[in-house]
Amino acid sequence: MENDEGKWGLINQTGQLVCPCEWDYICGLSEGLFELEKDGAKAVFVKNGLKVITCEWTEMNGCCEGLAAVQNEDECWGFIDKTGSLAIPCQWKEVRDFDNGLAAVLNNEYDWAFIDKTGRVVIPCPWQEVGEFRNGLAAAQDWGDEWGFINKAGHAIIPCNWQKVRAFKNGLAAVQDWFGDWGFINIS
Repeated sequence: MENDEGKWGLINQTGQLVCPCEWDYICGLSEGLFELEKDGAKAVFVKNGLKVITCEWTEMNGCCEGLAAVQNEDECWGFIDKTGSLAIPCQWKEVRDFDNGLAAVLNNEYDWAFIDKTGRVVIPCPWQEVGEFRNGLAAAQDWGDEWGFINKAGHAIIPCNWQKVRAFKNGLAAVQDWFGDWGFINIS
């Protein structure tokens, strides 16, 4: 809701103001979290607790599986939980949303790995690039620029020998060979 001075606030389903109209910007992060900004300073509004938490985050992403990615002033990424508390320390160059309990993270050596919701690296993968897990497999690019697929244990189930790949859908993945031809492969 915007007031006459151009400031934003939040109302609930009954129209009751639950967050005062004092913010320059409000963005829904999903799962009950909202990003607030006033005079360049960011805050988080927690819907379930009906409270505003000031924070030092320079960027925030949407909430997936109960965790939202946040970036600190050192440009490192971590995750906050639905209460607005830091759940996974900001130590990554880049992060992706959680999906099936795992999030891809980029370390200081520019290798991608996967962490669980506690922040523990569960798939230490020295990959140049990775995709999301679909049908239990994630696309992974090695440092020779070749793509293949890894499982949740980090093992290359489909060797990296493709120029490009697309995620599995309905048991098939599109792949491009080094001649530029596209085709499909199955999981087995």
